[in-house]
Parts: sequence; structure tokens; C-alpha cells
Amino acid sequence: MNKRYLFLLVVLIAVLASCKKGGDKTPCDQTPTFPKITGPVSVAIGNTIKLSADKAGGKWTSGNEATATVSSDGVVTGVAAGVVAIRYMVSDACGARFNGQEIEVTGPVSYTIGERYGGGVIAYVLQFGDPGYDAGVKHGLIAYTEDWGTTPLVWYNGAMMVTGATGTALGTGSANTGTIVAIQGTGANAAAECLRLVRAGYDDWYLPSKNELNRLYQNKAAIGGFGTGSYWSSSEIDADNAWSQEFGTGTTASDNKAKQCTVRPVRSF
Repeated sequence: MNKRYLFLLVVLIAVLASCKKGGDKTPCDQTPTFPKITGPVSVAIGNTIKLSADKAGGKWTSGNEATATVSSDGVVTGVAAGVVAIRYMVSDACGARFNGQEIEVTGPVSYTIGERYGGGVIAYVLQFGDPGYDAGVKHGLIAYTEDWGTTPLVWYNGAMMVTGATGTALGTGSANTGTIVAIQGTGANAAAECLRLVRAGYDDWYLPSKNELNRLYQNKAAIGGFGTGSYWSSSEIDADNAWSQEFGTGTTASDNKAKQCTVRPVRSF
């Protein structure tokens, strides 16, 4: 046989063998999936909860072991009050992929302004005479632990209009927020971003009303993390303007909805 053809035959056999060997490997799925974590979203200091993942063979890690630890089988132990990310990572033919679950670690609740609770910090406890006050059950406001995002937001969604979100009293911020988004739609605006927020399993955050925002100003030192600029409320004045409050002086103002103001989401308890 011609030496050239013999050489080509040897090369062909080698290539076929290599292809077969490679074909024995488990290929990566065309659409790799991320592990899904299920289980409780809060744990008391000194207590434990069990998290589960839908993919076996992964590794659990805690984002801050000073707040909570996690064992190799997903048992989370609360160490100190706060919010911590618990992650689960799997590695396979598609590479390493992970998912996370925010866990809130709580202690005995004293309902003190500035206390960690309900995914944030207690910002105000309803007093006698406040709308929704109940002498037998504590109710109030929880502020997110920091201002939303890294940049201020506009109030409107690109077009000036009347939304009807005119409530200013305590207890009206949630309804205002829902009304704003229902009328002007979603987008990169103050109300919509609050509604999209999920923290430690809580998804009922909203833009505070004028009076709710003022309670945050009054207790800003205990709550923490505020700047000195203007913050949006969810209380509308007319088609073009809404109420804001300046956190350096406490001054409330009618601001154009296209103005960029800082946002601090809240939720109720």
C-alpha cells in the first residue's frame, strides 16, 4: 500500500477513536439550570432551620458566619440579628452554578425604633390616635436597611398624569404605591422599584406616604443610612407634582415628578 495512503488511514483511525472517546463524556445541557432552594426565610438567634436544594452533591456556604452558619446538609443556625445570604453551589459538566436565599436572623422583639425586624429596621410604632392603632397588638413601619439603589429615581413613568394616589396619612403608602403603578405602569420609577423589591422573603415593600416618610425623618438617626437630600413620598399633589421631604432640614416640598429623589422603601407590621 502507498505509504501516503497508509499514513492517512492511521490518522483517520486515530481521529475516529478520539471522537468515540470524547463521545463517552457526559455533555453539558444546552440550557444549564440553577439549583432551587426551598425552606424557611427566618430563624431566631440560637435556633435552626433546614434548607433544601433540588440538586444533589452541592456545597452550602454562608455569606456572613457572624450572622448565621450553615452545615453541609443545609441546616442554618442563627447567631446574631441581621440578614444573611445562604448559598448553594453545584458543579457538573456545565461548570459551577449557585443560587442564594436571604435569611433573616431575629432575636426577641422589643419593638424599639432601630431594631432589626421583618426584613428591615423598625422605623415607627403606631401610637394612640394613629390610624390602625391597636392597644393589644403592635403595628408600625419597617424601613429597608438602606436607600434603594445607587442613584435617585423619578416619580413619574415618562408622562405627567393624575394617578389619584393622594393619601398622605399613616397607612396610605401601600395603597398609593399600588395605585401609582396600576395607572402609570412599571418602569424605573420610585413606586415601581419599591414594589419589585424582595428582602428576606418579604415582597410587600412600598413607597411611604407623606406622613409615613416624615416618621422616617423623625427617627432617621435610630434607623440609620439616610442622606441629607430629598426623598420621595407616594403622595401625589397633581398631574405634575408630588410630595418630597428634605432629610437635612426636614422641609417638605412640592416637587416636579421628573425630579430625581432618593427612595427608602418601607413595609408595615
